[in-house]
Amino acid sequence: MPKLINCFAAGLLFFYNTNAAFALGHARSETSAQSANDFKGKKVIEIVPAEDGKLIQLPDSSFYAFGRQFETRLKTRLINSQKFVVAEPAANESIQLFQNQIAPGYSWPASTTPSAKIIVTYEVVSFTTGKRGTRFFYGVDEKTPAFPNEFPIYSSENPSGPSHFMGRFQAKGKTNTGSQAGLEIADKLALNLGFTKLGFRFNPYRADIRLKIRISPTVSGKAKEKEVTVTTKGFYFDFEAGYEGLSGLIQIARRDAMIRAFDQAIDHSTVSIEELFNDVPITAKIDYVIKEKNRTVALLGTGGFSDIPQGQSFYIPGTDVELVSQLSTVDGTIAYVKSGNPDSLKPGLIVIDQKIQETNQLFANSIQQVPPLRINLSDQNITENSLKQEDLINQKGRITKLKSWVLNIFTLGYRVWRYYQYDQKFIVESAQNQGAVAASRINQTNNNQKERSTQLDHHALQKPDYDVEPDTTPIIAILDTGIDYNHRDLKNNIWSNPFPIANMKGEFDNHGWDFISGDNRPFDDAYHGTEVASAIVRVNQNVRIMPLKIFNPWGATRSGAILGAFQYAVKNGANIIVCAWSTPIDSQAIRQGIEYAMINNVIVVTSAGDNGFNLSRVPMYPAVLSFEYENLISVAALSRDGGLLYNEKSKSNFSPAFVQLGAIGEDIEVSDPRNKRDHVSSTRVATGVAVGMLAQNISEERLSLNHMPEYRVSIDRLLDHTYSDPELAPLIEEGRVLQFGSGIKR
Repeated sequence: MPKLINCFAAGLLFFYNTNAAFALGHARSETSAQSANDFKGKKVIEIVPAEDGKLIQLPDSSFYAFGRQFETRLKTRLINSQKFVVAEPAANESIQLFQNQIAPGYSWPASTTPSAKIIVTYEVVSFTTGKRGTRFFYGVDEKTPAFPNEFPIYSSENPSGPSHFMGRFQAKGKTNTGSQAGLEIADKLALNLGFTKLGFRFNPYRADIRLKIRISPTVSGKAKEKEVTVTTKGFYFDFEAGYEGLSGLIQIARRDAMIRAFDQAIDHSTVSIEELFNDVPITAKIDYVIKEKNRTVALLGTGGFSDIPQGQSFYIPGTDVELVSQLSTVDGTIAYVKSGNPDSLKPGLIVIDQKIQETNQLFANSIQQVPPLRINLSDQNITENSLKQEDLINQKGRITKLKSWVLNIFTLGYRVWRYYQYDQKFIVESAQNQGAVAASRINQTNNNQKERSTQLDHHALQKPDYDVEPDTTPIIAILDTGIDYNHRDLKNNIWSNPFPIANMKGEFDNHGWDFISGDNRPFDDAYHGTEVASAIVRVNQNVRIMPLKIFNPWGATRSGAILGAFQYAVKNGANIIVCAWSTPIDSQAIRQGIEYAMINNVIVVTSAGDNGFNLSRVPMYPAVLSFEYENLISVAALSRDGGLLYNEKSKSNFSPAFVQLGAIGEDIEVSDPRNKRDHVSSTRVATGVAVGMLAQNISEERLSLNHMPEYRVSIDRLLDHTYSDPELAPLIEEGRVLQFGSGIKR
């Protein structure tokens, strides 16, 4: 066998020496222009697949594999550049395989050794569409983790919109002057001509991508790391006929618009990668060594079609050996020893096309930070005309349509005004106004305390005989529709982030975060979150409210938004997390969020829900998880007469297995967005009452302990301030009733 190998190699070399021009003519015809620019051959590159691949959920609940798309397009670009050979991971063949399988001609089962590996970390992959109250965010960013969405906007069961939260966020939004008035103006010009309805949608979008690309050479030099950010902006324009009234629902951009935006960003982010390889050496492994009378020949695994030019030098690091290429084949390169000790050649040794003098330059572990690349692409507009059969409006009676048309005309001015009331920024008061507001708040606080002490019944907690210090003020994170942080009743209780961090748009999270729009304006575009916050503040003004918006005006959300809000609250020091809503979906995002809070000593308070369900028979989440997570409290709503709340407006859920206590929740005056107020009966306000008292307990415990008490201690103390009502025992655990709230002003 060795003689056969030597004969084959000798014949191969003879063929080359006598037909050099013919043998290399075709291979060099494609690279002759590059040779003039010191082309040394193609470098073998390995692209390391991302672990998660960044699966981004699209509006139709399908997934876009951003990581795989990026890697595929990068591979295509590198190959088309005629400078690289892209190897599959772990593509190295065994040397023994070569020794036992010699193929005739120019081919042998050569090894493939990458010159470097490309490792891509996907930090931000986001897509935002819409304006003001209709803005919606998809993807992953600094605050929103990748998580399969358990709350799809559209589904086969309910193609007209989200119903995952039993419609509790839309109760006030069903009229032309309701909580959703003006939202349709954000991106649609509608012509409702009596019985015909036409609409033109104008959807702006923005795609943001931030990657960290690391080039890790196999031999020599430092690894290079470069941050690449790409921002793509544009609009999506669509025509629609007979579009369902409430399917103005979010006005999300079409799936293809989102994919095109990502693809554009991918194409531009690969531009900068090639330059990172400029000083990375061509790297290969010696597959076989053939000793002749006058010289030693080595078969190098330089990669398929690497086009190594004749006369290219290779060096064995740490030795004085220099090899020179003679022939480039479809599998590798045939080279001979030009200088140095040929006896040092062995199969499996690494060779490179650069001479390294110092051995300490080999296999360096340090990382060189390359200046970041930022690309902004504006006016990348996508025009699509579509008419979806499922969007056609159901035929209604002519009288109903005429009434709707008249109302649209007469309320147009109001709806236009309302459109500009959505998505408000936090208004920073001047120093003079702040002083006046502070004085007013002190007077209001004193009056409220006096009013409470005279109006609370004999079960009420007494006001402590000391003032709560500012550094003991609990932070309460409210995961909801946002909060009207400019409301006169709430503005002075809004949390301020002591260490704000900016996103890719340069927006700092000074006062919470909007996980639905992906920005720093968690303003309440509905009403739900503001009412919960005001119920808390009515009970206890010595709190800081952290607004975390996870629902849009229609109650749509994403699992990533929910889990991201839990994580944000915990990381930014929240003592209590409030989830004053319920869903029939057993969400893993909710479970992981509660567990994350429990591990970090944070209490979660949730409402039992307003459906009149026995939770032991019809489970609603997260309320029923109180049986599994001891940091979770579930609250039912009680009427003014002490019974379970059950009227036309709201019917409290119940279960002695899953509901820990009941609190007053009937006809409570609460704050609504735009400096309004309303009277509400709901478990959400009952939850706010319970949270207000829990926060007072935490403040008092901090004063006595000089540190944050364990969540179990705070929960037990709250339950200690309840009394047992035997009539409620079949509905609430031990019939517990919070000893506070029946005297709250209506």
